[in-house]
Parts: sequence; structure tokens; C-alpha cells
Amino acid sequence: MATVKVKLRPSTVPGKAGTIYYQLTHLRQVKQITTKIHLHPQDWDSNKAQIIFTDSTSYLLQCKIDRDLDRLKKIIYKIDAECANYTVNEIIEKFYQTTADYSYFGMLIPMSATATAGYLLPVVFAIATALPVLAVAWILAFSVQQMGSFYGKMQKVQKWMNLIVGVVFIIIGIYYCWIMYL
Repeated sequence: MATVKVKLRPSTVPGKAGTIYYQLTHLRQVKQITTKIHLHPQDWDSNKAQIIFTDSTSYLLQCKIDRDLDRLKKIIYKIDAECANYTVNEIIEKFYQTTADYSYFGMLIPMSATATAGYLLPVVFAIATALPVLAVAWILAFSVQQMGSFYGKMQKVQKWMNLIVGVVFIIIGIYYCWIMYL
């Protein structure tokens, strides 16, 4: 059975953050999966192999590490059950394949649980998905005679809504990129 360890590779540049990586070992073969998580040595507890919590960002980073470890353990368990002969490269290949398998809901709930104002994320999602449904229902409720004038008004509203929603999503994306990667 393969083993997984989380380690911090210190930077060669003094004062610069090091990189977290996962060390996989199986049948005396050792490989590494490098993450995009960068930490200073004082923010890493090498005995417990985890981040020392100083703020919400460090907690989010530790959650990402925990999710990755859980995925790796599930992959190893599944490969162990399927076949006896496998390599570390096969584990790494499956790890990269499953990275894209997370759904929006699979990310929304953990993000909600860890974010400072996370309780708002499902509410915003619910409103954002309900608005188009309500708009279509409202349109269907109007008679065919009023459809032409209503459609013209909706085109004007749609231009502004597209702009507003686009800006909001970009801001949210930048915010979460800032939290996760900087």
C-alpha cells in the first residue's frame, strides 16, 4: 500500500515562502506532487504536517491540503482494491484526472463552511439561480400581445444585468483567488 506525507520544501531564497508538496511512496518508489500552496517555515508545523493557524486564509489552505489528502487516500484505496501491481505514477495520474471532477456544489458547501461570511454564498447562489426561472415564469404569464413591448424592455434590462453580474463574478473570483493563492 502506498503512503502519503505532506511536506514543506523551503525556499532557497532567504525570507521567501516555501512550497507544500505531497510525497508518495510505494514499493520503494518515491514521487512528489507539488502544490500551489506557499508558506514560510514559521507557518508550518513539521511534526503534525499541517499549517499553523494564524488567520482564515491559513485555515482555507489547510482545508485544501486535507481535501487533497482525502482524495489521494481514496485513490490509493481504490487502486489497492482493483489491482495488486501499480506504480506511484498511476496514483499521480488519477490524482490529476480527478482534480476536474469537483462540482460547483462540491465546492460551494466547503467554501461556505470556511469563509468568513460563508452563510451568504448559498443564499446568493439560490437567488442567482431563481431569478432567471422567475423571469421566464413572468414572461410566460404575460399575454402574447404584451410580449413585444416587454421583450424590448427586457433587452435593455438584460444588458445592464449582464454587466452587473459579470462584474460581481469577476470580483468574487479575484477575491477567492486572492484568498487561496496569495
